[in-house]
Amino acid sequence: MSENKERGNVSFPWQIGLLVALYLVIASMPFLHDKTSQIYLFQNNNPIFGGKEFADLNNSYFKNSFIFLSVLPALAVLLKFILKNKGYPFLASLQSFLLFIASFVLMVYTMFSITIQRDIYKLDWGYYFCQMIFLIFIFNDLSFLRAWIKKIPFKE
Repeated sequence: MSENKERGNVSFPWQIGLLVALYLVIASMPFLHDKTSQIYLFQNNNPIFGGKEFADLNNSYFKNSFIFLSVLPALAVLLKFILKNKGYPFLASLQSFLLFIASFVLMVYTMFSITIQRDIYKLDWGYYFCQMIFLIFIFNDLSFLRAWIKKIPFKE
């Protein structure tokens, strides 16, 4: 029990740090590249948002996907913090686990929809770093959920 409490006290600052790292990656790393250049989400002369080459891709689906992608991780961490403080640690980890899986799948679907529509682009480091951060959150919650499930006594 004390190990779980110590882990919970350290866990929130680490989650906030990972969340900040996620937003820094989204803001500063390239997500796509072709043979000549790297393409960022928001910066440089031809970003995915606001770039001339991607003007036809900036429809409501694409914008909503990236809005959800930036809101879901923060919402997951906030709800996990609130539910843990209310005394529902299993529910907190479960909702966080599910929201990060949703973010992971949404990012895969959104980025692959770009690479399918534009054959010349390949995924770059920003995409892989975001997925790695999502996986850290997912495996952290998964290990906590597995520990809780192992504590449940099963009748044979």
